[in-house]
Amino acid sequence: MSESDSGGSLLGAPIRLLIFIVLLVLASPFLAIGYYKNGQIKSNMDSGMKSMQAQQYVEAQHKFEAAADSLGVLYDIYVTVLPIVGGRYYEKKHVYGLRGVARAFAIGEKMGGGNFDVAAEIEEAERDITNRGSFPGQAAVLKTLGDVTLRSYRVLLLVKADCKKGDYAKAYAELKGMVENNEHVTLDTIAMPVCYLLHETAVNLKTFESIETAKTFIKAMRSAHEHPVFVKLALAIDPVVPPSKQPRQVVADAPQSLQEKYQLGLAHAKRKDFAKAQPILEDCHQAEPRNDVIAYTLALVHRQMGQNDDAKKLCEEILQRSPKNEKAEKLLAALAK
Repeated sequence: MSESDSGGSLLGAPIRLLIFIVLLVLASPFLAIGYYKNGQIKSNMDSGMKSMQAQQYVEAQHKFEAAADSLGVLYDIYVTVLPIVGGRYYEKKHVYGLRGVARAFAIGEKMGGGNFDVAAEIEEAERDITNRGSFPGQAAVLKTLGDVTLRSYRVLLLVKADCKKGDYAKAYAELKGMVENNEHVTLDTIAMPVCYLLHETAVNLKTFESIETAKTFIKAMRSAHEHPVFVKLALAIDPVVPPSKQPRQVVADAPQSLQEKYQLGLAHAKRKDFAKAQPILEDCHQAEPRNDVIAYTLALVHRQMGQNDDAKKLCEEILQRSPKNEKAEKLLAALAK
């Protein structure tokens, strides 16, 4: 090696070191931001997985949404400069995929609580799972579960539409077919909205078959899953009695006055025979729609029958007439939870 070559080599080392230091200084803000965001993503991802395992799907959705929100332009720059010092980072597609699954599972929990205004959320979850996300290795099973639940939700939205139109017979037939033929119907995320709709069709059809089908499936899901949605629906369906099992009562004369009819409906309600109490109290309310006592009693019955929207409407009507009605105010607050 010549002296000139040796001198050039010695001179090149400091220059390379200087270039490295300059690059490191320039990259350090992005590295700091990236390390901070990495910590946020990891914390939210870990919390999200724990919430999913605990069947707290709405909470899991919030955690995965927060993890995805940490991904952005600054995180992209962090990933770009990361080779200078080395380190780990999260693949965007993996985060988006898990967010999509969490969104899908949370939709089932919402529908099980009676919220069927989820069409836009289904679209977003599907975009995450199908287009934005990816599922490496063993995580592919989550993609399958996400796809299955979203397909089932679309069917259940049509069933809910039939209920809104008052076509409970058609809705029940679809639900019965799902219970008997859909291999995935016992997944908790699908079973929650199925149980909700079975309860709704049973209390409106009031047939032996619809009530027995609802009771059998809801109680089976209550035993299989610990989610509070199943506990609530099992309690709601329990007092609903099929017609053939309702005890015959000898009534000398049908009540003539409004007060007599109200007392009869109230007596059925106190015995938790809400299926009998409801039509009597509805007649009373129709005869005297501004009677707050009748309206409040009917609201309580609606709540026990799982007809929360009807109960809310009655409470709101009472409070419009009597803003200081504490009973209606407390019931409306309880229904909002």
